[in-house]
Amino acid sequence: MSKLSHKIYKSPSPVRLEDIEKRKHPVLYADANFSAIDYTFKKKVYAGIGLFTFICLAGGYLFLPIEEKLSVGGFALIILGGGGGLFLMIFNIVRKTEIRHFTMDRQNGLVGLPKWNKTPAQTFPFNQLIGEYVFTTNVDAVAYENLHIYRNNAYEPHNLSDGAAYEIWSLIVWYMDKNRPLPLGDAFDAYRQQDYERRKAEGFPKPLYPSTIDTPEATLAQQRERKKIGGW
Repeated sequence: MSKLSHKIYKSPSPVRLEDIEKRKHPVLYADANFSAIDYTFKKKVYAGIGLFTFICLAGGYLFLPIEEKLSVGGFALIILGGGGGLFLMIFNIVRKTEIRHFTMDRQNGLVGLPKWNKTPAQTFPFNQLIGEYVFTTNVDAVAYENLHIYRNNAYEPHNLSDGAAYEIWSLIVWYMDKNRPLPLGDAFDAYRQQDYERRKAEGFPKPLYPSTIDTPEATLAQQRERKKIGGW
């Protein structure tokens, strides 16, 4: 477990309209001022893991010698392992999912966390958001790079992703740095010129948060203009 700084660590995957429409990207909605990340989509992931576990263990049982099939270990393999995988699959298909959105208000520097267990929904400044990288392994020995987020005055973590933790966190920081161009991806293309003109009118203030990667403007001409006026 390690705490993440408000920093762009690595280049996140582009936010594409097609991926949003097909629910292949955790971003649910995005424009120049407001964005939301949906982290209820993992339900299908868990159901798939359950099905995969059941097929592997049940298939393995079929190829065991007859004496091993009838042994205590053989029964444990199919009943506990295969049964557990089947339960995980069915449970995640039929269970009622509470929709949870992590919201980002780029212009006002605010983020919103939904109700989580005993913690009520809350909106607060982005600089109070804590991100943690947590590497975990589940009962099926599947490893995950979990991204936990929470407010700095209470440890009630929201598990925002089960993979690409640094990329998701970098996307959040990049988007919330209103002095930088919008992140990569055609989901933001319709808003880039508007956002560029806003930052130009403000004199291209320097970024709010550091980055280990370049975050260039959409065109070379805009990049030159930013360097001339803002100095970065």
